[in-house]
Amino acid sequence: MKGEEEDASENPDQQASSGRKGKQDRYVAPEMQSFTKVYRFGHDLLVTTYVGDEDAPPRLFLLDTGGFDNQITLATAREITHVHDSPLMKVQGISGDVNKVYRAERAIIRFGHIRHYDKDLVTFDLTHISDDVGN
Repeated sequence: MKGEEEDASENPDQQASSGRKGKQDRYVAPEMQSFTKVYRFGHDLLVTTYVGDEDAPPRLFLLDTGGFDNQITLATAREITHVHDSPLMKVQGISGDVNKVYRAERAIIRFGHIRHYDKDLVTFDLTHISDDVGN
């Protein structure tokens, strides 16, 4: 009917079906306030994570379902634990080999309601990935 056609910018179902992209306000139902927030950048998912002590500052971690192991940035690893060279460890990705690989002695990683203790965590410089996601 004339005058009753909805604008796709006001209807999320039409936005999804029309393929429209862009910034949108999100609604979080009261019963979902305690849920862990996940941020999407293209095909990447970022989740607020705490590494180290109970009073550690929040950090955004990239969730990579195709990763071979948990990995943290070299800078974060050096803040929370001892870091050792790992010359025999080889890390290879779509962009090639990682030149310098390290192992973080130990780390407690917390996100959502999960607390995970990790030992000998794979560590290398992830600045280029962080910069890529942030832009």
